[in-house]
Parts: sequence; C-alpha cells; structure tokens
Amino acid sequence: MNSFSKWPKEAPCRQAAVAIAGEVHRAARLSEFTQQGLANLVNGFSTWPEEAVCHRAIVDIARELKGQYFNRDSYKESQQGSRDTLDQASA
Repeated sequence: MNSFSKWPKEAPCRQAAVAIAGEVHRAARLSEFTQQGLANLVNGFSTWPEEAVCHRAIVDIARELKGQYFNRDSYKESQQGSRDTLDQASA
C-alpha cells in the first residue's frame, strides 16, 4: 500500500488504493493484521484523504487500534486484580 502512495497522481495507483480501502472497510477482520500492517495501510490511504473510502478505512483502522489498546489495558487490569486477590488470600 505504501508503494502506491509514492505515485499519487498515477490513476492505477489511486484506483488500487481505493480498491484496497474498500476491502478494508468491508472486512471485519482487521484484528488479523499486525499493528505495523495497519499503520502501513493508514500511511498509504492518507495520500488520498479526499477519497471517502480511504477516509472510512482509516477510521475503521483507528477504531480497531483503539479497541486493541483498551483490550490490552483491560487484560492487564484483570491480571493485576487476580494477583491482588491471591495476595489477600495468602495474607
């Protein structure tokens, strides 16, 4: 995706980016991407911010990353809560 953004005025590159953005927007499987992969997609899509589908794909990716961040924090909190419970039980 990033390679397409190197030639933003080339119609085939723009068309490919729009097609990929459409697939990203339709796919509910963003969790299957690595964070680096998602960042690469956002970087590429941001070359064409006037394309509504690129904008929507970026927003979808942002939601996915936000969810991953909050899920990670929730997991850490639940693990800390488990340790606190064990500490209290052994005291």
